[in-house]
Amino acid sequence: MGEKKKSEKKLLISKKKLALNLGIIIITTGLTVFTLFKNNAFENMSALGNLKWYTFLVILLVVATYIFGEAFVIYRSFRRINPKMNYLDSVGCYLYANLGSSITPAKTGHHPFRLYYLERKGNTFAQSLANATQCQIIYTIVQVVLYGIMSIVSAITHSSVTIYGNTVPLYLVGLIGIAMAFFASGVFLLMSFCPPIKKVLIRFLAWVNVKTKKIQTREEYIIRQEEKMSVMKEQITLMFTHFWETVPSLLVYTICIIANNCLPYVVYCVIALHPFSFVEMCYFFALYQCISYISNIVPLPGNTGAAEVLFKVLFTDICNGFVGPVLLMWRLCSYYLVLIVEIFFFISSSVAIETKKELKLHKILNETRKGYTEEVHSHFDTMEMELLSINFKNTQCYNCCHLQNNLFQCDKYKDKPDDILNNTRRCPFYEEKDNGEVF
Repeated sequence: MGEKKKSEKKLLISKKKLALNLGIIIITTGLTVFTLFKNNAFENMSALGNLKWYTFLVILLVVATYIFGEAFVIYRSFRRINPKMNYLDSVGCYLYANLGSSITPAKTGHHPFRLYYLERKGNTFAQSLANATQCQIIYTIVQVVLYGIMSIVSAITHSSVTIYGNTVPLYLVGLIGIAMAFFASGVFLLMSFCPPIKKVLIRFLAWVNVKTKKIQTREEYIIRQEEKMSVMKEQITLMFTHFWETVPSLLVYTICIIANNCLPYVVYCVIALHPFSFVEMCYFFALYQCISYISNIVPLPGNTGAAEVLFKVLFTDICNGFVGPVLLMWRLCSYYLVLIVEIFFFISSSVAIETKKELKLHKILNETRKGYTEEVHSHFDTMEMELLSINFKNTQCYNCCHLQNNLFQCDKYKDKPDDILNNTRRCPFYEEKDNGEVF
């Protein structure tokens, strides 16, 4: 019972919270579908029936590109940190982390799941944090570059989106993304390389967490955060010292972000048989980023409900009557299907790890038992050799061996010392007093 509670604590989510979050996902999904049907959002659904089987494979291939591409970034990062982590372990790391984001309302819900998985794979906290730091640096660099390109294209083409009668230039979306990336990066750089600011911020965060009862002691939190900042400083310095080694990860993650943000555009093209256009792809990219910004504010597991409603609002005009089937295919493939895979992997890997632990425990017990048996036999052989050197007298043999937990019995060989040597082992640690008493 204690081990189960400990395991749940490591995951930072109890069974009650998990059941509650899954219930919220089911309820919000049902209400969203009902609302969208009521507003006639799902028109032209017959277009899905006209799709060829290979079009589904194209959509799934785009989803897989993002998953396996991000796993590649994790894998490349571990090459210096822990070479024992192979590519399949990195895929598992991504699935665990994304599961945390999919079933918890917190934006940082993936962190505890990621740390939990990496710990079970034999990584220390410092190794897990080093990997997360390197990946975050790569994510930030790629996002700044892509947001910059999106802003330039949107500004040149004068692209905008109308939300409830308000026209918003799309280049602002890119600028907001760049500003957020620079702000987050600046905070981490200051906390890593500026000791006075680091001290002030860590103590302020410790005070906030104590007041909100998220931590027990202020001192432990400060020590933990200082350890994190030390690891982050080391990894930032290491990455920029060996910057060229990160180029493959930067290129792969660029493809990942494009695949993720442009998935609605791919779905739209295959459903509406629409020809490819780079400008339109950038437009879809920017609109998807709007959904990401706004839905992350809504505290719902997996952004369920918020993502669908925002998609309907933002993509209705550009999808030319196909917003319903595009929305359905996009959400099914990018969230619900992936969620099913993640839950299946979580359960199967947990069972596999527990089975592996049991087998390892049995092996240790068997080896211990075998070693103990050999030691006992060796001890007995030594005792027998000592017995052979004892000069027995023709006196009555007392049961001196009851002091040795009855391992040795010689009562039935009374008055027969010669038979004792031939038929049993006698305790060699007895002493014989002058009165003949053996003890």
